[in-house]
Amino acid sequence: MKKRDHDLEKTIRENYDIIYIYCRRRIHNEQDARDVTQEVFEAFIKSFNSLSLEKSTAWLYSCAHNKIVDFYKKERREKENRDFAEFSEETAGLFYEMEEDVSEEKIEVMKETVLNLLTPKEIIIYNEFIAKNTKIKGAGHLYGMSDDALYKRVVRLRDKILQITKQVLRDM
Repeated sequence: MKKRDHDLEKTIRENYDIIYIYCRRRIHNEQDARDVTQEVFEAFIKSFNSLSLEKSTAWLYSCAHNKIVDFYKKERREKENRDFAEFSEETAGLFYEMEEDVSEEKIEVMKETVLNLLTPKEIIIYNEFIAKNTKIKGAGHLYGMSDDALYKRVVRLRDKILQITKQVLRDM
């Protein structure tokens, strides 16, 4: 066994439990904490040859911190997507309560009404990130902003569309 492989194994053995505890204290679900810990060590194994052995523990903590942040960002996005999907189902239900047979034409008219109340920039964001469901990561620079700023705009736009949709349904 090569010395570097031995160092890798030893570093994993010495740090796995403490990194898991670090993750577990920040993530309250045991399985999620285990998954994040596993991601940390997968990244560590991939990067090990370019790391300084003396700094590997610090690297593991830094990576764990970043993976935990990513975990909560992903969890928040999934919750927002679930909320949006639930609202969409609720909206469809309102249509069906209004009349038995909702035509495609009526749905298109409503969609057009909602889109007409958006700014040109909002329509671009709607088409790209809501209608097409394009990933936001890495796309911010195309719009002259960070990915986080773009993400916030998409979330605000979804909220705006939901509010407009509710109002249009009430007015129908």
